[in-house]
Amino acid sequence: MPLFVTVTPGTTVTSSTTLDASTLNLLGTPSVDVTGTVDGGSITLGVQSVPLPSLYYQNDQTIVGNGAGSSASPVALTTTDLVLTPTTVNIKDGAVTAAKIATNTITADKLLQVNGTTPKILGRFTAGVGDYETNLSVGSNLTTTGNTLNALRPAFSETLIDSTANSYSSPNSRTTPVELAVFTKSITPQTSTSKVLVTFNVSYDLSNDSLGSNCSNAFVLTRVIGSGSQIELGVPSPVVSGQIYGIKTTPYSADQRNTLQTAVITFVDSPATVLACTYRLKFYGAVASTIFINRTSTNAASSRYTCGTSQVILQEILP
Repeated sequence: MPLFVTVTPGTTVTSSTTLDASTLNLLGTPSVDVTGTVDGGSITLGVQSVPLPSLYYQNDQTIVGNGAGSSASPVALTTTDLVLTPTTVNIKDGAVTAAKIATNTITADKLLQVNGTTPKILGRFTAGVGDYETNLSVGSNLTTTGNTLNALRPAFSETLIDSTANSYSSPNSRTTPVELAVFTKSITPQTSTSKVLVTFNVSYDLSNDSLGSNCSNAFVLTRVIGSGSQIELGVPSPVVSGQIYGIKTTPYSADQRNTLQTAVITFVDSPATVLACTYRLKFYGAVASTIFINRTSTNAASSRYTCGTSQVILQEILP
C-alpha cells in the first residue's frame, strides 16, 4: 500500500531519512491518508489516533452506537425522545409520558415542594378535570398530627351532682361570696376562636330561720384560664351601689320555706385560649344564710320535703 506524505516546502528528505513520528513532526503539519487494502494483512489504527472530525459524516439528529443487543459494529441510531445540539443531548419536551413511567416509582420527595408555614393538602378544589393544586389549606375545624388529618370534634365536659350532703354558709358580702365547690368544672378548647357554652342546673334551698320575709340572693360565675387569675363573668353594667347582682339573682320569701328551687344558669363564654378553662359557681345574699344543694333545709323523712339533682355542662362551640 503506497504512503503519500505532504511535506512543507523547503524541508529536505533524503533516501536515508527514516519517516518515524518525530521526523514527520519536523515536516510541518503532515497529512497521512491510508487507502486501499493490504494483501494478506490488516491495518491497525492506534488508540486515540482518529479524532472525531475524521469520522464519516452522519445525518442530523443521529447518534453512533450499538443497540443490537450483542457486540456489533456501531451504526447511526435515531431517536424520538431525545434532541441533539452541537454539544449536548437533551430529553425532548413532552417526551416523558405516563406510559414511560413505571407504576409506583415516583416517591413523595420527587413532587413539587409546597411553601408555607401552615400545613397544606395536595388535591384539587377547582371544579372540572385539571392539575393537582397545592394551595389547599387545613380548615379551621381540621388539625394535623404528624401525617394524620383529624376532624375537630367539640370538646365536652359534664358532671352530674346527685349528693344531698353538700351545704355552704352564704355571706352577705359581695366581695367574699362562698364558692360552691361541687359546681367546679374544666374544659380545654381546641382553638383560640372557640366559644364555650356554660350551663349550671342548680337544685337548692336556703335556711330560713333568720331570713325574714324577703331577701335577694345571687349566683356568681367565674372562670380561670390555666393557672391564671379568676375573673367574674356576666357582670351587669352599671350596678347601683348596694344592689345584689351576679350571673343570676333569685328572690326569697318566707313562703318558700322548705321548697326546693331550681336555678338554670347559661352563659356563652369567649375565653380566646387553648388552655384549660375552669368554671366555678359562687353564692351570696342580702343576709347571711346557708344554701343546701339538692335538698331542702329540713331534710326529714317525709313527703313534705323533696330532693333533686344538679348538673354542670360545658360545651365547646367551634368557629
